[in-house]
Amino acid sequence: DSLVCISLFHRRELVIMDDDRSYAHRRRLVQTPGAPHASTSSHLAALWQALASNDTIGAIRAGQSQKLYGREDDQRRMLEAYHRVKMPSSTAKPSVTSTTTTTMPSFQRQQQQQEPPKAELISILGDTGTGKTTLAQSLKKHVENDGGTFIWGRFGQMPRPDLYTAFREAMTDFVNQQQLRQKESVENIQQSLRRGGVSREKDGHILLPVIPALEHILPENTDNDSGNGPDSAPQQPEEEDGSMLSYLRSDPSTAAIRFKYVFRSFLQSICSPQQPLVLLLDELNWADEASLDLLAFLLVDSQIEGILFIITMQNVLKENVKRLINFSEFVVFSKISITDVKTLALSEREVGDLLATEFHMDGDDVLALAPIVHQHSGGNPFHIWRVLSLCAEQRLVRFHVDHFEWTSDEEVAKALRQTGNNPMMQYLSSRVAKLSDETREHVRIASCLGCRLYPEILQFFMSRPVDEFLAEVAECGIFEYSAERDAWSFAHDIVQETIYKEMIHPDDRIGYHYRIGRKLWRSFDKEQLGDFLLLVLSQLLIAITDDKAGEEEERVAIALLCLSSGVKGVSNSTFRTSAFYLQKGIELLGSDAWQSEYDLCLELHNAAAEVYTSLGAYEQTHHHVDEVLTHAHSFHDTLRARTVKIHALGTSADYEEATKEALSLLEQLGVVFPKNPSKLRLMFDWWRFSRKLSHRSVESIMRLPVMSDPKNVAAMQVLNITFVVLAFTRDELSPWVVIEMCRITLEHGLSPVASIAFALFGYSMGGLGRNPEEALRFGQLALALYRKFGARSYMARVCALYYDGVHCWKRSPSEMFTTLTQASQVGMETGDTEFGLLCAGLPAWTKLSFTPLHEIDRELTLLEARMKVHRQSTFDNVIRPLHQFAQSLMGLGVAEDIAYLRGEIYTDDLESSLPKEHPARCWAKVYQVVMCCLFGRYNEAVQYSKLAIEVIKRDFGPISVSETMFFCGFADVAYARERRKKKAHVARRYCHRLFQWSQRAPDNFSGMYLLLDAELTALANQQATYLKYKNALAVLNQGNYFPLVALGSERLALYLRDYKGDHGTARLFFQQALENYSKWGAVAKVQHLSKELQLSESGFSHSTITVITPAANDGNEN
Repeated sequence: DSLVCISLFHRRELVIMDDDRSYAHRRRLVQTPGAPHASTSSHLAALWQALASNDTIGAIRAGQSQKLYGREDDQRRMLEAYHRVKMPSSTAKPSVTSTTTTTMPSFQRQQQQQEPPKAELISILGDTGTGKTTLAQSLKKHVENDGGTFIWGRFGQMPRPDLYTAFREAMTDFVNQQQLRQKESVENIQQSLRRGGVSREKDGHILLPVIPALEHILPENTDNDSGNGPDSAPQQPEEEDGSMLSYLRSDPSTAAIRFKYVFRSFLQSICSPQQPLVLLLDELNWADEASLDLLAFLLVDSQIEGILFIITMQNVLKENVKRLINFSEFVVFSKISITDVKTLALSEREVGDLLATEFHMDGDDVLALAPIVHQHSGGNPFHIWRVLSLCAEQRLVRFHVDHFEWTSDEEVAKALRQTGNNPMMQYLSSRVAKLSDETREHVRIASCLGCRLYPEILQFFMSRPVDEFLAEVAECGIFEYSAERDAWSFAHDIVQETIYKEMIHPDDRIGYHYRIGRKLWRSFDKEQLGDFLLLVLSQLLIAITDDKAGEEEERVAIALLCLSSGVKGVSNSTFRTSAFYLQKGIELLGSDAWQSEYDLCLELHNAAAEVYTSLGAYEQTHHHVDEVLTHAHSFHDTLRARTVKIHALGTSADYEEATKEALSLLEQLGVVFPKNPSKLRLMFDWWRFSRKLSHRSVESIMRLPVMSDPKNVAAMQVLNITFVVLAFTRDELSPWVVIEMCRITLEHGLSPVASIAFALFGYSMGGLGRNPEEALRFGQLALALYRKFGARSYMARVCALYYDGVHCWKRSPSEMFTTLTQASQVGMETGDTEFGLLCAGLPAWTKLSFTPLHEIDRELTLLEARMKVHRQSTFDNVIRPLHQFAQSLMGLGVAEDIAYLRGEIYTDDLESSLPKEHPARCWAKVYQVVMCCLFGRYNEAVQYSKLAIEVIKRDFGPISVSETMFFCGFADVAYARERRKKKAHVARRYCHRLFQWSQRAPDNFSGMYLLLDAELTALANQQATYLKYKNALAVLNQGNYFPLVALGSERLALYLRDYKGDHGTARLFFQQALENYSKWGAVAKVQHLSKELQLSESGFSHSTITVITPAANDGNEN
């Protein structure tokens, strides 16, 4: 919108020379190609007409320049960011380069790992009137000339019931632009959407309620059934008894989560480096949390290419915006490329530039007037033009054919001093004077609601039609209507701000807000009040404060509105907004309200404790819990708060205190665990209960009545939280948690938590391969119970347990990624950040076997950033050994001893701070075993494996356990082979178990079994050794498990060289090993193996090998 273009473009070039702090000016006219010189006079005439009529806005619009004053460097950096998004990912700088040669003739090809494309973000920060939007829009011409599209939307100050307002405006702008172009433009967009798997039939019910304008460009059908998002993801085989993914696609309650993924697929389809898209989101400081979360989601997505995000923010709200952005995971370390721009006030020199250029003033006039204009405008571009309008109004400037002529600078200074310090108020006074008293009052009311005008709201405050009011005020230049956006607003933010601050006395503002809030509260029907609840509250809460209180009855009513708003915010996943209104409700009631409004106080404090736990604000959680425990009338009234306390203690890593609280509360609820259970008792109790449960059919369990006893419901809730806590402190009690949850369900009926109970049972049966058939049966029961109750807050837990412990007995692990991604989003948006983040991290463990390490590193870096933002430490330490393992193999931040798993992520101090039984210690030993195996330190690998087998003993997922068994067995047999021993009992035991697992799920376990079996055969130096290695490598290659292919190739090469003396064939397999290690991105391993071969005297000295080393780092992480 040209209205907010405050800094002017100019057609001429002005050279300003500074000599002894004075200005010497000389002008050189540089005509725009094709523009006649006569246009200068017409431009000046239009400018004079606007100034002479006291039309500051019109004067701003009359600027027709091509350069922004004082913004040249900012424009240059913005153009650089734009050009970066035009670079396809294939041109990304390689993360590894070839620098050294050793021995291998055929290994010449350099393996280049591409860095994932990074999102580009331009952040423009400045005061109102300093040209933030103008600066952002200066890119528009470049983008459109380049074949791209520039769109923008703006957030408003007034709370609205609908979310994503700026995104909706921007995409409406996109549709309008496509329709104004040739017909082929819309057809091309539709074809791109078809290829991307986005259509009206499949995605219209998700996209159109949020962005109705998309109906004009959405194709009816797609060319195929695949796409990029969960709702347009590659179709996967449906699971028996129905899949979770299918349920997610049909569940209306997940529409908000699905919108993110479908909208991402939409953007992926419509933009590319060849056809870039620039998306401007104006006034982000007024954005709703859902929009911030969507923006963060799009920014961290490495699959969207050719898009540049620009955000503008007001300076005064910087800290608040930073808090919201951090909460929304906006800034994720250095993975987002951010160009920071600040629109500062113009300097005195730049004011002189404007005067000389726009008014054709000579140097002496500029020298005299620039300091005066700068002083009275503060360098704010909008105020500069207001000062110039006042000068024209008082005839201090006259227009000639080709220039302006000014009176003396003394007269200008005198006149400006007489106008006071607020030139904007002088401008508005003459215009407001034309309005009636009633209309002026309505303008004041409108200023209390923000810059954007909503006729349906304003109509409540006037008897005449609102359209007449809007048209009358628009004639005075105070309001304006945008046909392009079909919206009314103040002519400029400064206009609204000035009316609010100068035309309403500070002592009267509270009264205005109070009357507005009460009027809307009384005028809205129930449905409207639900839609505009935040608007009503925002007005009332400005007025109702501790020192200016309303009647007690009214304060209680407003506190009830705050509670409703808090609950509604939780359902919309806007937890910070919820926390704000819940806290306001508590403040309104005061500390003495527990006596008179007990139920309301109890509900407010319980809800606040839950919300603050979701936000990771544990200090506030404990404050509200203590309030409840202090004032509660009964044990039953404390259950909710005590459950939240256990959850908060667990997620903040205070496991000992959480365990103590949990066991104490469970005992009061009638759930008692053995004090010091023996292993024999555990085995007997588990066998007896699992045998009992095996006789129950899924159908009979599904027919159980719904649980009604509050005590049992509370016990299930506490057990649901306790099973995670006990895993870190008293893992021996974990089986009894599963038994108790299932027992209570069978004896007292079904509840939403029953889905977690049977998911835990299925996980336990499948984790160590005890009974995969039963694991699948009860895993499917857990999914069915989740669908029955539709409790979204439990989805992340059910999915984490099912897909980590059960799914792999039936399907390929890669099939779980889409559902886990959605489950992660649901967990985050329902407040279960603990398991929401776990679902986000689970794929990394599985992907390690077939995904380049730099992708694993990027995923884990992002995950750790999110954990840090949410202060979530439950699984943070658990993923650190994996992340350190990936970085060590990549050659980043490793210890002096490459085989020693230490670095910047997993340190000695961190390990020493963890309890002895902490899962992170177990996983650290597992990856230490792998590192030692990869670097030939088999003796150390055997020693570490004695500690790593704890992972095998505990109930972890089958994929993780199988890999642990493989490497512990591999360490055993490799050490025996190195020592020329013939026995490897540990390896044979694990090989036998892997064989059994491979019979049930061959795609997931056969490769590891065959490779370990080949190692045992090589140990015995049997004739079939070569064929067994080849068979194992063929199976692993088919599954694209290139890390194991690399290890197997290396081991086969060593066998051929050391046992058979076949150096020629060994050379080929060493080459294959290096290629696969390089494909994996294991830079440190490639260097290590290449160095060993270079030093070897086995006949490799006359060959060449390409060694992969880290590229010179220019500031970007690989």
